[in-house]
Amino acid sequence: MKHIWSVLCSGSSIDIETSALSLFNCLSKINISDKFLESNQKAIPIKLELISFWIIEKEDKDGKLEIKVELLNPKNKILDHFDKSLDIRKKASRIRNRIRIKGMPFSCEGRYFFKVKQKQNKKYETVANIPLEIRVKKKL
Repeated sequence: MKHIWSVLCSGSSIDIETSALSLFNCLSKINISDKFLESNQKAIPIKLELISFWIIEKEDKDGKLEIKVELLNPKNKILDHFDKSLDIRKKASRIRNRIRIKGMPFSCEGRYFFKVKQKQNKKYETVANIPLEIRVKKKL
């Protein structure tokens, strides 16, 4: 399997009749209020989806796609991780996967990364780094 793209968004929808995928509110930056910092919460109350598209290079046999996503803060510390395993049927030519995340862990202002890894030859290889910048805005 070969990773083609990954996108971070607030939601998605798959049309039952056409299998068309719609992505809603693709994200590269979010602003939070300085009031959030005063609340001492550890996660921003937001729903996110990480959608990835893969192509199958060997369509003549069944397979398995094993994915790990690590969420790193601006100091390169892993805050969370998400694992997903997908069975691939023979003759499939492509696959999309969706990882739903409830609450964005927050440790400091800056650029966070969702590191998408694919298991290849018994070890995980990074195939994408999806940035999400988080900025704190002061209320006047």
